[in-house]
Amino acid sequence: MNRHFGQGSALTAIRNRISFHYRDKDNLTEASFQQLAPTEPLQFYLSKTVGNSFYHAGELVAQLTAINMMKAPPAGPNDSRSAEARAFNALCTEIIEVSHDVTELFGSLIGMLSENAVSTVTTKQIPDGPKLSLFLLPYFFDENDSLPVE
Repeated sequence: MNRHFGQGSALTAIRNRISFHYRDKDNLTEASFQQLAPTEPLQFYLSKTVGNSFYHAGELVAQLTAINMMKAPPAGPNDSRSAEARAFNALCTEIIEVSHDVTELFGSLIGMLSENAVSTVTTKQIPDGPKLSLFLLPYFFDENDSLPVE
C-alpha cells in the first residue's frame, strides 16, 4: 500500500490536494472548472426526491482535476493518444491496482476472522459475476412505485 500511497505517488497527491477533507489551497478545482468547454452540459436533475442533483458537474470537475494532476507517460511510437488520454489511462491503471490490493487484503482479513469465529471454514470457488455493463441502476424512477400498496 505504501507504493500506492507513499510520498511522491499520484494518488497521494490527489488525496492530499483535492479530496473532500482537504482544503484546495491551489484552487485546482476552480482551474478545472474554468477549463471546461463553454458548451459542456452541466446537467441538473430536478425531482421531488432529495438527492445530489449536481453530481454530474461535480464528478466532471473532480475527474478533470485528478487527470490534470496525473503525469502522462510518454507516448510510444504508435501511440496517437493525447497527453490527457494517457494520463487518464495511467490514473485508471493505478486505481485498478489499488482496488486489487485492497480486495486481496480484505479478503485475507475476512478469511482470518472467519477462521477465528467459525470452527469449520469451507472455501468455494465462485465464477465471476455478470458484466458490470449489464448492471442497471436507474437514477430516475417514479416515486409512486416506492409507495406501499394498500
